[in-house]
Amino acid sequence: MLASDHHRIKLESNQQGIIFSFNGFISEGILFALGDALKKKMSQDETNPGREVHGQEMAASHPRG
Repeated sequence: MLASDHHRIKLESNQQGIIFSFNGFISEGILFALGDALKKKMSQDETNPGREVHGQEMAASHPRG
C-alpha cells in the first residue's frame, strides 16, 4: 500500500467517525480488550463532546455515513 493510499483511507475513516479498523486474525482475548477500550473511549467522548483531540476540536455529534 502506498503512503497516499493509507492517508486517503485515514482521512475517509476520520470523516466517517471510524476510530478503529482491523483486517486479519485476532485472538478472543485481544478482541475483548479492544472492545473494552473502545467502550471507554466512546463513553469519554459522550461526556466530553467538545474536547480537543490531536489538536483538532471534536464536534458534539459525529457524522455516521
